[in-house]
Amino acid sequence: MRGTNNHGFSDAGLRRLRDVLAQHIEAKKIPGLVFLVSRGGQTHVEAFGTMRHDGGAPMRGDTIFRMASTSKPVTMAAAMVLLDEASLRRSRAPAVAWSPLSTTTTPTSRCC
Repeated sequence: MRGTNNHGFSDAGLRRLRDVLAQHIEAKKIPGLVFLVSRGGQTHVEAFGTMRHDGGAPMRGDTIFRMASTSKPVTMAAAMVLLDEASLRRSRAPAVAWSPLSTTTTPTSRCC
């Protein structure tokens, strides 16, 4: 999205994005959404619709979503890119070695 009128994004590009996302809400495919676009150090966030199909509170820019297992494919794709770039190396080290909690807790099968 070229231009500098709206936080480094073109007004036309943001309008197109808003229109497409609004169509999904109007078609009742989703009750609401929050989108974030970041480019060149500039970030644009907007919220549309409500939190439930039957209404409820409006979406906000800081709405927290339950992602559940949807983040696993994204994490795996990111790991594969890092492996490809040699920024991440395969090792046999236990995952706990990478955890910020590794000095205070030891994960077991009971807690995971």
